[in-house]
This record gives sequence, C-alpha cells and structure tokens, in this order.
Amino acid sequence: MLVHSVIIGADLGASPAPRAEALAFAGVLAVHQLFEGAALGAVVADTGASPRRKAALATAFCLTTPLGVLLGVAVAAMAADEAAGARRERLAGLLDGVTGGMLLHITHGLLNEEFGRADLADRPRLRTEMYALLLAGVGTMALLARWA
Repeated sequence: MLVHSVIIGADLGASPAPRAEALAFAGVLAVHQLFEGAALGAVVADTGASPRRKAALATAFCLTTPLGVLLGVAVAAMAADEAAGARRERLAGLLDGVTGGMLLHITHGLLNEEFGRADLADRPRLRTEMYALLLAGVGTMALLARWA
C-alpha cells in the first residue's frame, strides 16, 4: 500500500493535465486515500503490533502520497521542453498502469482469501451474493471509467 501511495502521488505530480483536471484528480485522490487509510487502519488496529509500530505505519502512510507528488513534480520539472511533454504523458500513463496493476494484484489476493473461506461452502446464497456484488462493483467502475 505504501508503494502504491508513492506511485499514485507521483502520477499526480507528473500529470500533464490542465490545472482544473489536476485539481479534480487531487480531490478524487484525497477520497481514495481516505478510504484506503481507513481500510489500512482497520487492518493495523487488528494486528498485535506495539503502539509505536502502529504510529510509525500511520505516519508512513500519511507521508507517502505527498512524497510521491514531490517526486512527480521533480520529474515533470526536468521535462520542461516540448519533446519532454510527450515523455511526461508517457510517464503519467506508465504510472497509471502501474498503480492500476498494483490495485488489481492486491484485490486479487483479498478476493482469493475472502472467497476461499471455509464457511462459504455451507452458504451458497451468500457466495452468490458476493459474486453478484463483485460484478456490480466491476460494472460500476467500468461505467465510471467510461464516463470520466
């Protein structure tokens, strides 16, 4: 999750999008990080880690996206000429693909864990509902991607 946050921050920092689009992306990123932080916080709270370690993880999560934005801005500043603008767009596309792939990898692992639970074998209706909700979520995200 921490590497994902750095890369998505770098994506925002290196984005060649106009100011209005970049601000919209920053707002979406803030909401994304809010929910990601809540999920990560729930996982960290359930661990047997010491309070110091939990605070270190929370601090690291809070710093990774801003550090990624600074990294992206620094890379974008090096690409100030016209030919470098195309490189910035390719870099932003590469970072989009990497962050998307990371999320797919994490989601795949979580879904394997969730759908592989032993108690689901005895509850076919719950399993069917879980698959239906999964497909509804995929469809919703596809519609949002098409709309955006």
